[in-house]
Amino acid sequence: MFKNVLKIIAIILLSIALFKNPYSYYISMRWLLSISFGILIYFYSVDKNYIFQGLFVVLLVIYNPLLPIHSTREIWTIINIVTIALIAVSFFDNKLYLNRG
Repeated sequence: MFKNVLKIIAIILLSIALFKNPYSYYISMRWLLSISFGILIYFYSVDKNYIFQGLFVVLLVIYNPLLPIHSTREIWTIINIVTIALIAVSFFDNKLYLNRG
């Protein structure tokens, strides 16, 4: 349940980022996403779900506020949309992971 709340918050933050916002929003968003992704990495580690653990490690690196990746607004829009889609797929984590074989 807590995992889903973190994912919903991340999707909301990323959806707001698709619109024009002050730069301070994006900095705050990076911090909040990093904390959320870090917690999700821990939960997926405990669940031994290494596929989604790896996914959120990659997202943590991309949205890392300490060593930010700088790019154009257009590129970030694409990255944010792809991130929203990947987080949406992760809602089905147990079904995808348990059906692996």
